[in-house]
Amino acid sequence: MERSIKSNELFKEALSVMPAGVTSNFRAWEKSIVAKRAYKGHIVDVDGKDYIDYRLGFGPVILGHGYPKITKKILEVLSEGNDYAFTTELEIKVAKKMKKMCPCIDLVRFVNSGTEATMHAIRVARAYTGKEKIIKFEGHYHGMYDYMLFSTYPSPSAVGVINDPIKVQATSGIPSCIKDLVITLPWNNFEAIEKVAKREANNVAAIITEPVMGNMNSIMPKEGYLKHLKEVTEDNDILLIFDEVKTGFRMAEGGAQEIYNVKPDLACYAKAMGNGFPVGAFGGIKEIMELIGPEGVAHGGTFTGNAVSMAAVDATLEEISGAKVIESINDFGNNLIKGIGEVMEDNNINYTIQGFPGMFGFFFTELEEVRQLRDIKYCDM
Repeated sequence: MERSIKSNELFKEALSVMPAGVTSNFRAWEKSIVAKRAYKGHIVDVDGKDYIDYRLGFGPVILGHGYPKITKKILEVLSEGNDYAFTTELEIKVAKKMKKMCPCIDLVRFVNSGTEATMHAIRVARAYTGKEKIIKFEGHYHGMYDYMLFSTYPSPSAVGVINDPIKVQATSGIPSCIKDLVITLPWNNFEAIEKVAKREANNVAAIITEPVMGNMNSIMPKEGYLKHLKEVTEDNDILLIFDEVKTGFRMAEGGAQEIYNVKPDLACYAKAMGNGFPVGAFGGIKEIMELIGPEGVAHGGTFTGNAVSMAAVDATLEEISGAKVIESINDFGNNLIKGIGEVMEDNNINYTIQGFPGMFGFFFTELEEVRQLRDIKYCDM
């Protein structure tokens, strides 16, 4: 990168103290930008270069960097403390907001990330059903832990045939026995999920899915597919978990559940709910969630429900619940989609743009629509 002298020097230092010079593998570039500050929709690096920030922290900074109302709320609570190891009034207030906004939530617990949210939701599902296996879909991402790091971002050539999928382990270091507790299937395939859920009904605790496939350029569910998942789970005594870490409070106030009118048994949240602060949540039906407790299912964390994170969520959800925020995001997104489309067409490029205005992606392909990970073999990435 031109004129990135200080960034390059600092990144060399980072390489000497952190593996790959970063604290998340997703940030590992050949030459990394070293950020100094951010404002609204921009990031400024240590060399003073100003970038339009389309990533926004990989999604969470939904209102923009340094949003005044959030900063004000955080400073107010921080002046009185942060981590009390007791329930707070603010925590209760935020939980009530989530219950009001999210269709499936009767009870909710707070965590520090999306990874923690899905991990605990799976534990609760196993406890409730008394079964151990989990069905996940190829190309779906549910966090950085062993149970879910199968067929997360594999090559389409590695996953086998549709009728006999191959589970592709995403990293070294996962115990081989864990693979037996996970079933991977192609997404948007009505027949495959119905067949396997019926065959494995006595073994499967839950099906977990991204309602929109945010991990792969926002592949949308086929019409009726999410409702089909709900029917399949109900018919086979399996729980349905929506991973709304990406879609929650972005697609609509009530997330994908609201848009598709499908109520899962459990749902997981993070990213947009805190506008970039480390926070997540999982919640769902009372009968399931009330299993959590000192004499029931384990859940805890030193930093869960800390005052700063709760203040960020409180202020963020207050803004989002006014509807104008999502309306504005959709306006910007639609304009961007239109502009990208015009550039593609002016240059005679084969492409498809998919997703919704607040979270979309594009593929270079002759396909009219990409439906699942296996379709990527027909795309120029």
